[in-house]
Amino acid sequence: NVQYYISRSNAFLYLGEYESAALHLEIVRRMGNASGSSLVQLGNLYLNMENGDLAVDVFVEALKAKSSIDVPRSIKIANNLIARYLYDEALLFVKAIWDSKESEVSKSDRLELLNIEAELQLAMGDDAEAAEILEKVVSQDPTNGRAFILLGNYNWNQGEIEEASYYFEAAQAIESTRYTALIDHARMCVGEKDYEKAVDLLKSAVSIQPKESLEKYLDAVQRVYEQTRI
Repeated sequence: NVQYYISRSNAFLYLGEYESAALHLEIVRRMGNASGSSLVQLGNLYLNMENGDLAVDVFVEALKAKSSIDVPRSIKIANNLIARYLYDEALLFVKAIWDSKESEVSKSDRLELLNIEAELQLAMGDDAEAAEILEKVVSQDPTNGRAFILLGNYNWNQGEIEEASYYFEAAQAIESTRYTALIDHARMCVGEKDYEKAVDLLKSAVSIQPKESLEKYLDAVQRVYEQTRI
């Protein structure tokens, strides 16, 4: 009885007994009766048990299961893997999404997946591959602030300061990424000892979303700028 094992798994999950909860879902999986949602729950349990290899195997299986998970939910899983610094696993899962769901990927989801893929390539040190993907993203969607920010950071790391500034400014023109772009641009200006510009950018960021840590950073940069003017 599949529902029996799922119910017991939920009970163990409620009690915080993750291994027992995973064991019961694994039985359902091996019976060949696991839905996409059950497999995602099993994968999340493996993540909580710090077993990324098992988790990604189950997540990939959830893409092909009966009542398989859809693309938006798959993207959330990929972002969760990235948040846990499981870059290899996340890249494997993104490739599985393309393989299993390409016909179901909407234009917005396609751009999101390309962004994720580029972010992973940057994190894993393949900057050239990441830049190529990001150029493709912004050519298809000139309002994709996240891609502009990633391109800004890429060019900054390459020492292309003017190019990086262009991309950061493009991201600042987009409301959803303005705050992050201001901070990243300011960090670059600090690195280039352009403290006056950095102060202006940080003041703009603080006006959008005041945070104690950001205000302290602004104060520190402002003190350095005032000292350089003496």
